[in-house]
Amino acid sequence: MNKESDNLVQEAKQASESGNLGVWLLGLLKKTEANNTDLINLIAKKKDELRGPELIPLKEIKRTFGPEKNMLHRESQSEFNRRVAKIQKAIVAGFQPAPLLIEKSSQGLVLLDGNHTFEALKVNHTEYWAIYYSGNDITKLGEF
Repeated sequence: MNKESDNLVQEAKQASESGNLGVWLLGLLKKTEANNTDLINLIAKKKDELRGPELIPLKEIKRTFGPEKNMLHRESQSEFNRRVAKIQKAIVAGFQPAPLLIEKSSQGLVLLDGNHTFEALKVNHTEYWAIYYSGNDITKLGEF
C-alpha cells in the first residue's frame, strides 16, 4: 500500500503489450511473495503462457486461501479479517492493487495470489484486473 504499487495494473498492461508479462510478474512475486517458492516456480514455468491483465467478474473467481476448511492454504479467521480490512482501508484511500493471479482450470477460475485483496475488492468492485493462464496446475500446489 505505497506509492510504488499504485501503478501496478498499468505496469502489467505495458509488460503484456511488450511481451514481458511473465518476467514482470516474476519480479513482482519475488518482491511480494518471496517465501512462496511453489508459486514462484509455477509462474516461472508458465511465464510464456500468461495473459492479461483482463477485467474478470469477481463472482466467477474461487479463493484458495482463507479460514474456511476447504481452502488450499488456511489462515485464522482473525488474521484473515485483519489483513482484508487493512487492504480495504487502503483501497478506500485510493490504492489500486496489483492484478489478481488466477488459473483458468477445469475447476473454474482459481485464485493463485491476491486472496486478501480479492476479499477486500468485493466491497466496492464487481470485477477486477487479473493475470491468468489456462492449465490445471493448482493441484500441484496442494489439495483443493
